[in-house]
Amino acid sequence: MLADEDCGCLPESIRTPLTAANGKVTFYFRARFTVPAGLNPSGLQVRHVIDDGAVFYLNGQEAGRYNMPSGTVGYDNLALVIGNAAYGGPLTLR
Repeated sequence: MLADEDCGCLPESIRTPLTAANGKVTFYFRARFTVPAGLNPSGLQVRHVIDDGAVFYLNGQEAGRYNMPSGTVGYDNLALVIGNAAYGGPLTLR
């Protein structure tokens, strides 16, 4: 869990604290994974704990959104609903 939260409401303990300072509302994260040769997946689903919204990319292309407005999204866009983090998903990425 990586977070900047002091509500005591997270479903997991924070292992990597984040610092939101000077009005910063956006964080970017990247993870690499390898699909084994010959696997031929038909879809990818993710479970998440997100506060408050996220846009997921796969190979540089948008693959899914959680609680974010439609259209072009920039670093200053806010989630549609602001609330506390909770387990969510599965979200099917396309």
